Amino acid sequence: MFRFFHQSRVPFFNFYTQGNRLVAGGGTLSSNFPALNGDEAVVGSAREGFRIVVQDTSPPAGAGLSGFWGPLRVNCSGRGVGRRCVVMGAFTIRSHGIADVPRTVLRFLLSDNDVVDGTDLLLKEQHVRPIASATTLSVPFVGRARGEVTGKRVLAVVDATDVIAEPREDNNVIATPPLP
Repeated sequence: MFRFFHQSRVPFFNFYTQGNRLVAGGGTLSSNFPALNGDEAVVGSAREGFRIVVQDTSPPAGAGLSGFWGPLRVNCSGRGVGRRCVVMGAFTIRSHGIADVPRTVLRFLLSDNDVVDGTDLLLKEQHVRPIASATTLSVPFVGRARGEVTGKRVLAVVDATDVIAEPREDNNVIATPPLP
């Protein structure tokens, strides 16, 4: 499925695909060009024509995972090296591919930034049941950490063991805003 945009980026729906060609029709205007994702072309004459952009809105082939955070609460007690904090909330896993997602691992890390690296602290790891395509699954989260957590982020890593071949692997780490 494709979505077509006029140069103003407003969706434009009086176009259709014919094979791998985009066909524009209406009145005396008739034109076509290859309809590949990201393509741009001028339709019509140079004076009266307009530029359109093709955007592929098809779901990714195969399985795909990402997610989003709900609100978090932070409760801390103690001071200095004896400080202990509990971070609570919910993370929602989103299956956005066209294939069901098998059982996978979800990992939660405490980090100074939004990138997974060797300095991150593992807060929790859990197995996640299979998820049907185009659905979501809410996962409660409770993580415990010693020391200060203010300014740090919790990273959720979906498919943490990388068992699912996804068309996009760059959306598997979802960070919270800095913790209060």
